[in-house]
Amino acid sequence: MTEHEIAEGVKTGTIVSAADVPPPSIPLDDAQARAEGPVCKPTNFVSTICDERGDVHGYCGVPIDRVIEEKYGIGE
Repeated sequence: MTEHEIAEGVKTGTIVSAADVPPPSIPLDDAQARAEGPVCKPTNFVSTICDERGDVHGYCGVPIDRVIEEKYGIGE
């Protein structure tokens, strides 16, 4: 369509402009965002190296059972 055809369509009412949609609000408070659910818990540490020596596997010197008990976040 040309600019003239669009202008004519708007003038006659065959082309109707869509209403603007407001953007979603973004929470400013990090704690509030985590409480409401759109943001994940931040990681406590990130490790790609696993120490498999001993009875319990460790990540960054922390035994994995402690990571689970204390609900640490693990990043990728």
